[in-house]
Formats: sequence, structure tokens, C-alpha cells
Amino acid sequence: MGNNWSPIVEKAIYEGKLGPRDIEELFRADLWELGSAAEYLTRRYFGNVVTFIPNMILNYTNVCVIACRFCAFYRPPGHPEAYTLSVEEAVRRVVAIDREFGIRQVLVQGGINPELGIEYYEELFKALKARLPHVAIHGLSPIEIDYLARKHRMSYSEVLDSLGTPVWTRWLVVAVRY
Repeated sequence: MGNNWSPIVEKAIYEGKLGPRDIEELFRADLWELGSAAEYLTRRYFGNVVTFIPNMILNYTNVCVIACRFCAFYRPPGHPEAYTLSVEEAVRRVVAIDREFGIRQVLVQGGINPELGIEYYEELFKALKARLPHVAIHGLSPIEIDYLARKHRMSYSEVLDSLGTPVWTRWLVVAVRY
């Protein structure tokens, strides 16, 4: 094919069936090689068509108790640089960005803030949908959903129901969780 891909990348592209050891080997593959393979697959399936969704990331809080080693964003509760936006301020920011850039999606991304209950997210999501019905909410990571479920002694489905999450998106939370 004119590409100098390693055997594991060739296997991923042309055979498709990968076992756990194959996947581990792909994690060790050269990033440029993986990018080249991704470009090849994109062109093979979609030609020269590239699309995007104009969106924004809403960092509603930087307070988090998880303290992931890779995260330079979080602040522990009580830290002088810690913040949590009010629902009104969060919505105001999204409205302003939509007015300026015409977004179609907002990624609601924060941390595990023990001060926030599910009511905060319910109010935030309802307010965003009321003000910006054309903007899809890509909201909360699986770990945030898991935290809310544990904190409120709810199932994942109950948390997602309370947030107004469409049923068809729920497999993503379950898939990433396990």
C-alpha cells in the first residue's frame, strides 16, 4: 500500500479483529504511525470530506476531590483558586459564545465537586435547553455520572433520567464505565 506501518497497525487496519494483547501493543505504537493510519482510514471511508461541530467547553467548576496525576486543571475544595459557576453565570457564558460563534454543542466538563448535588446539574441542563434549544448538551463524564449515582444512591439510569439524557446515549456511559 505504500505505507510503512508496523504489523500491529496493519492488522488493525486490514483484519479488524484485535485481542487484548493486540490492543496493548497498539497503545505502544508510534503516534505518527497511528495518525497516518487514521488518515488512511478516513480517506478510505469518507474521501476528502471533513466535518466539524462548532462547540465550546463549559468548565463549570475546577473543584475536584479525585486529584488525577495528569490533571493540572483541578483545585481541591477550599483552595484560593477554586471556583464553581452559578447556573446563571454558566448559562450566560454559553449564550455569549453561541451569539458570537453559533455553536451547536456544549461540553459540560468539570470535576468531582462534593458541594454540588444532582439539583445543580438538573437546573443547569434545563436552563441551557430553555435558552439554547438548538445546542446539544454533551454533559458530564462517566466518572461524574458515577459520582452522582453513588452520592444520591441512584442507578445510572435514574441519574441520566433526571438530567434529561436521551435513552440512545446511555450505552456510552455504561461502555466507558466498564
